[in-house]
Amino acid sequence: MRRMRRCINIRRQCGDHLVQRGIRWPGDSAAKPARRDAGFTVLELLVVLFVLGVLVALLLPAVSSARESSRRLQCKNNLRQFGIATAAYESAHGMFPPGGAGGGASTHVVLLPYIDQGPVYDVYTRAGDRRSIVSVALPVFACPSESAPRLYTFRPTPEAFTSYCGNCGTGVLDSGYNGMFRHIGAGTDPQYPEGPIRAQDVRDGLSQTALASELLTFTLSFERLRSNWHTPDMFSKPGDTGELAAECEAVPDNPTTLGWRGSVVGRGLPWVRGELGTTMYNHVLTPNRPSCFNGTDVQTGVYTSASLHSAGVHLLFADGHCDFASNSVDAGVWRSFGSRIDADVRF
Repeated sequence: MRRMRRCINIRRQCGDHLVQRGIRWPGDSAAKPARRDAGFTVLELLVVLFVLGVLVALLLPAVSSARESSRRLQCKNNLRQFGIATAAYESAHGMFPPGGAGGGASTHVVLLPYIDQGPVYDVYTRAGDRRSIVSVALPVFACPSESAPRLYTFRPTPEAFTSYCGNCGTGVLDSGYNGMFRHIGAGTDPQYPEGPIRAQDVRDGLSQTALASELLTFTLSFERLRSNWHTPDMFSKPGDTGELAAECEAVPDNPTTLGWRGSVVGRGLPWVRGELGTTMYNHVLTPNRPSCFNGTDVQTGVYTSASLHSAGVHLLFADGHCDFASNSVDAGVWRSFGSRIDADVRF
């Protein structure tokens, strides 16, 4: 009897303990507590996927922004190299480089020895022809933010482009070449004035006069800011630059579909060609507006600084410092930067 009571007590104590652990005593009819299988429920999986989606959505723009910041910084450094090379040229020759040298070579060609590209310059001088180096794509002349191909093959000889252009002033029609670059020729044509530009000619001061800026290179897609458009009218009188500018700014977002005619004489293409609308620009319109020939005339056209950077362009000054110019910069201020003599700004 005593032994039976002992067994009953042990069973009762053990049973309580086993029940707490979710184990059924053999012979008990009580149901075993349900045991949850390992893993996620569908709801939990959906929550995890949603959180991951939100993180990716937040992360990708940040990565893209960081990459563009890096490209933008490199672009600015390239433009500074252009300024350093120009200063070295001025120091060596006592004048600023021409916008168009002998044989129509660009400022970029003339500056090659000053940006550690002596071998490329030697090829040019031996051949005596800018076309001898037209296919040489130099990273220092290309903004990393530029999405266009480095070489264009739609002409018989592939051509490399530049993202950087020299300032030739506020419009030849009214002010002549009142910027930092112009053609140097022996003729008497006022569009091609004879003689270089020297430091003493920059009356507004080197720190207040633009030396160079950016452009978007030409592509066969004829995008609004990548092409030189022909204005419907041709303006010939001094004082007409304001009307020319208004007509050029009216170029729509899809010009070719609305009857506008673009030129295959490309912006920034090739980099060896010293010409307005190719490797030189002016301050007629503020940044990221269209560029236009004056009807069919090249020299008196509107050639505008442009870039793929958000809200503006890099602007290099003649003293070597580089700022970022907003698309919303005051037109008067922008034009004053374009002229080495403020009195020459007439509109």
